[in-house]
Amino acid sequence: MGYVLFPAGLIMAEPDLGTALVVIAVGFSIMFFEGVRLTSFLTLLAIVLLCVPIAWKTGIIRPYQKERIRIWLHMAKDESQRLSLVGKEMQPEQAQWAVGSGGLLGRGGLGALQSKLRFLPELHTDFVLATFAEERGFVGTTLLLALYATLIVSLLVVAVSSKERFAVLVSIGAVAILFWQIVFNIGMVLGLLPVVGLTLPFMSYGGSATITSLFSVGLALNAGIHRGHA
Repeated sequence: MGYVLFPAGLIMAEPDLGTALVVIAVGFSIMFFEGVRLTSFLTLLAIVLLCVPIAWKTGIIRPYQKERIRIWLHMAKDESQRLSLVGKEMQPEQAQWAVGSGGLLGRGGLGALQSKLRFLPELHTDFVLATFAEERGFVGTTLLLALYATLIVSLLVVAVSSKERFAVLVSIGAVAILFWQIVFNIGMVLGLLPVVGLTLPFMSYGGSATITSLFSVGLALNAGIHRGHA
């Protein structure tokens, strides 16, 4: 827990809630794969969950982060209340409109009104999936998710094939970085999770994000070098 919470705490202090959540999720993924006893795993999970209200009360979770959570909870209410959101609060709402307007086959690049008319701000970064879904529709988005699933499963197969335990754990951590970024990003675009400011690997604009994703793939593939060696 020390190895996980220390860097997560430093990242939270930046503040960067999204990356801190990924670090915690990656740590738990490695512990779960390593075979930590279920009682110990649930105890650690309970400790992390108990830290949430403490972080909320003490100000570790910043005001703008609290506002994002309140907006997410507000969107779960009735239609009239959701339509009352204005300004930056409209970003999650517009993302859902963009995803839904894509229909089955999408509206194409020229017909994606939510994106072209800038109803959806920051459409090329954290919410790039909403733009893609509007242009390519349900079929295109399903294909994209299938590609992500193929990538994750393939990297996991390579990771567990190594006979060096350390290489396996490093690879599992690298795959977990990609997996949890994908889960959190899709969740916030669809309104299933509050906005936490995480990019979608290999899709969102940003050089450092792309380099990090490439490093993760490289670390996962590195286990294949040790395949068959004691």
